[in-house]
Amino acid sequence: MFFSDQEKDVCGDLFSFTGIFGQNEEILKAKENREDTFENKLEEMHGLIERPGDSEEGCRKAIKEKRERGRINSKVSRQRKKQYVRELEEQVEELKKENLRLASLLVKYKENGEEKGIGMTDPSKIAIEINTGIKKVVADSLNNKSNQHNDMLPDKGGKFWITPVEKLRKKFSIFLDEIFKLIINNLYPNPRVKYWKNWNKEYSTDYDIIKKLNNCSKYKMPEFIEKHNISELDEFVASLKPTKKQFNFVKVILTKEFEIKQKYSEIVKILCKVKTMIQEACCEMYSVSNISLRSGIFSDKTLINSRFAQGFLKEDDAFLNIWNVQSEPQTYKKDLGKDKIVGRLAKSLLPKSDIICSFDFLNFSIKD
Repeated sequence: MFFSDQEKDVCGDLFSFTGIFGQNEEILKAKENREDTFENKLEEMHGLIERPGDSEEGCRKAIKEKRERGRINSKVSRQRKKQYVRELEEQVEELKKENLRLASLLVKYKENGEEKGIGMTDPSKIAIEINTGIKKVVADSLNNKSNQHNDMLPDKGGKFWITPVEKLRKKFSIFLDEIFKLIINNLYPNPRVKYWKNWNKEYSTDYDIIKKLNNCSKYKMPEFIEKHNISELDEFVASLKPTKKQFNFVKVILTKEFEIKQKYSEIVKILCKVKTMIQEACCEMYSVSNISLRSGIFSDKTLINSRFAQGFLKEDDAFLNIWNVQSEPQTYKKDLGKDKIVGRLAKSLLPKSDIICSFDFLNFSIKD
């Protein structure tokens, strides 16, 4: 087919337009392909679509695993937060108790005219203050020359004693509280350990648990402690980072220590009961004394000149002269080799000279 020159010019323009159109279409397709590639890569990074060669099931599994990891991380984070809040709450409770204790002590000090509170928690100093106070009351009512009642003082019918005795009674209350605190706080000469507080059964944790506790990351620690009911004693044992042999050694020692701790628990119960008995007896004695002091049956002069008052001026050892308590030095010995729990351990690890331990005390007994 032949075209004229004019037709060729028209067709040439048409062909040129078609070429341009085709070229623009190719550019658009390339751009779309680039966008698809970018979106695919972005989605691949987030694991939202199949990668080349992955099955649909594999992708779902990957997504599920990722969600599971997120759930676990969230749970660990919540556990850490709960543990942190719990620790803060415990600290707040301890500070509240300490605040109440200090407030109570402050009230006692102010009542006794000791606003600074210096020396008021030392039982020996309080005892000296009480004895000195009693002697001062008697001495202030005596004539220095005759050592009899000072007739220049107004007679209050025995009530001269009421105010000073009331002050001494309050000091004695503090003395009794502090002396028993001192005893209970020092029943055991070595440093106290916190795990004794809630220790009410023999130690039975397995070595594998202690090993896992040591290998546990700090982020998973709260969950592990809650799941396995880890105690403060477990944490103490884990802090030693023991081998299997060392763990078995510690377990034997803790078995014996628990037995001793049970004895101390009974001793503390007895001491608390003894303190209650002393308080009841003191209350009765104070009440009976009030009959003499407040009734006015005896005058101040009669009481001061009697042997009753004179007895307060003498240094007397009630320990021996009233209660007939005698003290004798005694050495207590413990043969570890004969102990049912740690005997075999002691024999295998200690030299013979160290198997027998001794402790020197004063032995108290009532003389018949």
